Amino acid sequence: MKRKIALLLSILLMLSLCSCAAEETDAPAETENTIVEISRGDSGEDTNKLAASAVVYTDSFQSADGSVSIEINLDDTSLYEGGFRTLQITPRPFTGEEVQHIARVLFGDAVLYEFINNREATKTELLEQREVLETLLEGDALKAFFATENIDDGKETIRSYLDTHKVEDAPESVERTVCNFQYKPWSSYYPGNGETADYLLISAQTEIDGIPYCFSAANNTNMGVRVFRVVAYISDDISWPCNLSERLYTERIMSTEEPTREQIDAVREKAEKLIEELNMGQWMIDKCETVEMRPGKETVRVTAVPVYNGIPMLRQPQPSSLRGEEEGIQNCYYPDLSMTFSTDGILMYFAMNTPMEITAVSEETSPMMSFAEMMGSIKTQFSGYSAIQYTEKFRFGENYHVDALIDRLTLGYNMLPVSQCPTEILEYFGSPLWVNNGDFYLVPAVAVYGNFRASSTSPEEAPFDYRQDWEHGDALFTILNAANGSIIAPENSDMILG
Repeated sequence: MKRKIALLLSILLMLSLCSCAAEETDAPAETENTIVEISRGDSGEDTNKLAASAVVYTDSFQSADGSVSIEINLDDTSLYEGGFRTLQITPRPFTGEEVQHIARVLFGDAVLYEFINNREATKTELLEQREVLETLLEGDALKAFFATENIDDGKETIRSYLDTHKVEDAPESVERTVCNFQYKPWSSYYPGNGETADYLLISAQTEIDGIPYCFSAANNTNMGVRVFRVVAYISDDISWPCNLSERLYTERIMSTEEPTREQIDAVREKAEKLIEELNMGQWMIDKCETVEMRPGKETVRVTAVPVYNGIPMLRQPQPSSLRGEEEGIQNCYYPDLSMTFSTDGILMYFAMNTPMEITAVSEETSPMMSFAEMMGSIKTQFSGYSAIQYTEKFRFGENYHVDALIDRLTLGYNMLPVSQCPTEILEYFGSPLWVNNGDFYLVPAVAVYGNFRASSTSPEEAPFDYRQDWEHGDALFTILNAANGSIIAPENSDMILG
């Protein structure tokens, strides 16, 4: 603990002394419709129809109501040329053995103790905590944690905490139990908050090089949801006023400098090594990027998607909420993996979602549209959306015109609920199957990316540009079924269209 407190104190001087966007090129100008064939060789048995007929393509059109102008400008497309086989998959929870293995990969031989909610601090811990808090009350260190107008409230909260947490009242020690990686009811960790028999947790606390981590696994099927997740993040298990603990630790390890290419590559290599050691299926890193976690504080985020039969799943936003068994609601998260590191490679956050069990594989390759057919489907689908449907998730008004640009297509697997599958997909498997309505099929699908700008009819309203203003990279408009061009989007999808 002394080492931890010394490290926290070491940042206070730095915090008291210190309180950084790429230009976006204009969208291509409107052009006449142009199709240029790309030679991809003969379309053999292992080459899918969509990839074999891909083209360089430009086009422009308007939505049916005229409120959206859409331009397509495709220089290339990320279309895998191998054949797709439809897979039937079932979401499942992480086993206790898998959870323990993940903990060992992340934390090595460090001891993980059972998590105690709002654990009482010992006399030693409270003395050292007081030292940090009293130092924060001096000078301008709190400016790093509070808006100027909230500093006085923050100081009052800290003083109140110090007044009510007396060292003489604290125990000499607190008994800790080593985590056995067995799921327990949610109420075992959070007593007094009601019984939730279908919400099971493994929750533990550990420390690496003076940095505390909370580590937990959820097996939550309460009220119809299916939350199967493992997470690790920086957090102390004793209480701190204003949640200062996490801020103090992360402020210390985050950099104020943009990471170098060498640092980003080193983080990616570390993430690749961790994924390999996890040994939980095949994964493809789809992003390794600098993220400003807080103003002027840089981290590196690595995300990955699972790979089945050599083909990755498409990256898409997780459902906005999981609302059980309502019609059209997807009640589980997409399988994915995310890690955030300091620029020096210190783990700050880890999350892994929704293991999948493959229960069947089609005997035949999946049918797919040609590129021309897919372009026709895109025009049909996009023509049906008005400007309000592009902007409603950003809480804009109704009097907007949207200029949308489609400049990237990516082909991969996507989850389609069994209940929404065409009957012919069931016939691929060659024999009768017992089908769980909570299952999914992995089907070939196309993610449609680009950018959009929204301009108000009121001149005082500033235009909105997704790539420039939202800072989330390319806009994922929607995902289309590569067999028939229909949109694959549950009611709780967080895509722009769907």
